[in-house]
Amino acid sequence: MKTNEKYIVERNSKLKKISGNIVIIIIELMIIITLIVLIVEIYFFLLKTEEEKTAKHTFIENNISNNNITKNTIDENIINENIIEEPENKVITVELTSAEGMYDHDAYQAQIEKIARKYGATGVSVAFFDEGKVIDTFLYGYAIKGRQEMTDDTKVRIASISKIFVGLATMFSCEKRTMDLDEDIGTYWNCNIRTSSSNDVITPRSILTHTSSISDTEDLSATFYSNMLYRLRSGSGIRNRISGDINNYYYNNYAMDVLGMTVELANGETLDTILNEGLYSKLGIDAAFFAGDLEDNSNVATLYQADGSIGFDSSRLCAQHEGAPGSKGWAFSGGVTISAKDLGKVMATIANDGVYEGQRYISQKCIEELEYHKNNNLDKFWQCQPLCYQGDMYDQGEFYYHTGSAYGVYNLVGYNPNTKQGVAILTTGANGSKDEEDVYCICSDIAELLLNIL
Repeated sequence: MKTNEKYIVERNSKLKKISGNIVIIIIELMIIITLIVLIVEIYFFLLKTEEEKTAKHTFIENNISNNNITKNTIDENIINENIIEEPENKVITVELTSAEGMYDHDAYQAQIEKIARKYGATGVSVAFFDEGKVIDTFLYGYAIKGRQEMTDDTKVRIASISKIFVGLATMFSCEKRTMDLDEDIGTYWNCNIRTSSSNDVITPRSILTHTSSISDTEDLSATFYSNMLYRLRSGSGIRNRISGDINNYYYNNYAMDVLGMTVELANGETLDTILNEGLYSKLGIDAAFFAGDLEDNSNVATLYQADGSIGFDSSRLCAQHEGAPGSKGWAFSGGVTISAKDLGKVMATIANDGVYEGQRYISQKCIEELEYHKNNNLDKFWQCQPLCYQGDMYDQGEFYYHTGSAYGVYNLVGYNPNTKQGVAILTTGANGSKDEEDVYCICSDIAELLLNIL
């Protein structure tokens, strides 16, 4: 019996040793497997990093090929990775103090000068903005031939881009509840507007989309209060159309003059006063519908035609607003005079959903109304209020823009609502050739160059 007990004890002891060894082997195997997994993960991480580095250098080489920028300059300057990542639905800010370190300014300046010469421009002023801030400007030629060069502070009449400013003043008025986008404008004129149909109601919205039944005219006298009131009240200035129907689209300068007058009558203030209080004074912008009302009108560009003749002399541009608000409206469809740099501030704020350098200046609702284009699909673009929209311009995916031309200027503002990048381009003296999108070629070439910098 003792022998059996001894045998059992020895057997159990051996089994314990075997079990212990098995546990140790299992633990060692787990450690080995863990190390193998870790090594594999490190390998794929390094592989991914190498692929990203290769992609980055491919991007750089493409920039060198397309823009004649030296590789050394790109390697040192083009990539700015100081991006602060915020949670979704929050504004993403980029730490930018200037364009320095992002790309070679001089290389792009040289290309813009080449474009300006190609189209025979007398003067060019450009602002480039990104993520709610103007980050660079480019200049070429003269504000006044042989006497005054283009500078960052040179102010240019921006023509129909002025309609964006009428739109802003209208939106500010709606926020103050002095106006409503869908109200009959006769309310603000204190009269019944004689339309051809009881279903035709002329509203601020219909004017901003160029679908109102107001007829166009180039008669300057029709922009004064008494004559404008007569055209509205008598029906002599009304077309047989239903306002607000996109099928009745008709680009209309005079209707925008009517809206500018309407805004002034509704507020008892000039458009310049409304815009100065709502935006200009906050962003340090010097702009005016009547250039004589600028804080500094000593640097206003003369407008030159393509043949070198004067389209509009700077001294004649500098008229002042005289009379009560709502007394005349001839400047509202195209008279804003502003530098490209300050225009860039306005557009950068709009592109960044109302925020400039982290500070909100325009409400989100106002931006949504300016960009609204549901069901307003035309042949080449979507009509907003009053911006235009396309989904495929300059390889941007989405692009809001507005052009302006008169007396020899060919201008463009535009931005990508996703990247928040955009341009403000003002030119004088260039030829007026257009691209397939009906945008002036000089502006398109500059826009396409700059919108692909970053």
